[in-house]
Amino acid sequence: MKKLVAISAVLCLLMSMVSFGGSWEQVGSGYRYKKDDGTYATNSWEWIDTNNDGVAQCFYFNEASFMVSNATTPDGNQVNANGEWVVNGVVQTKQVGTQQSSAIYAPAQNDGNFGITASGDINVPGNTSSESAKKALNSLKAKCNNLVTKMLSDAKKDMKLNSWDSYDITAKLDEYSEAADLYLDEYENQVDLIMIEYSLPRTRKDNMMRDGRGAIAEGRANLSSKLRQANAKLKD
Repeated sequence: MKKLVAISAVLCLLMSMVSFGGSWEQVGSGYRYKKDDGTYATNSWEWIDTNNDGVAQCFYFNEASFMVSNATTPDGNQVNANGEWVVNGVVQTKQVGTQQSSAIYAPAQNDGNFGITASGDINVPGNTSSESAKKALNSLKAKCNNLVTKMLSDAKKDMKLNSWDSYDITAKLDEYSEAADLYLDEYENQVDLIMIEYSLPRTRKDNMMRDGRGAIAEGRANLSSKLRQANAKLKD
């Protein structure tokens, strides 16, 4: 308890220091954070390097622009007596100099423009990197499925007019792969945005790209199976 009080006292002393181009303001017993554009953080999470040591903590500010402390935030996350975001009692931090997060979750700074989520990520305050990645992957899968449907339809029409062999099927599959590679390029651009937005490690991109390539391979396998079935049916 004495340690907690001491930490709180230190935090209070640092509240007037400018961090991230903004500054803390004490109003009565509460604290607000004025950003460099003159507005106050409101209904949002903010990474703030309070003592300018290159390491930021994440704070939540309510509808009245006051820092929430020792409570559960509206999105179900925990903040300690200093207002710092904690997971299982551990304060989550971000190295603001290198934009590398030491938090077990990624920072919540999504503006909602990405529409993407990959598997295997964990929840974070506010909008999540996992939710963004899942939407991107689902979008890629939908494009692949639509491509399979269209190419299968075109192939069936041609099969009725021409006798197909394994070469024709392989050519159609290669056509699918060429078109799907363009979708993969679009997906990678979305992944790069997520990497920047949430300051994710390189391994996270590797995992997301693996998921993307897997979705394309799954579409190719699906198309291959349906082409062979359709061709066999016409030959019977």
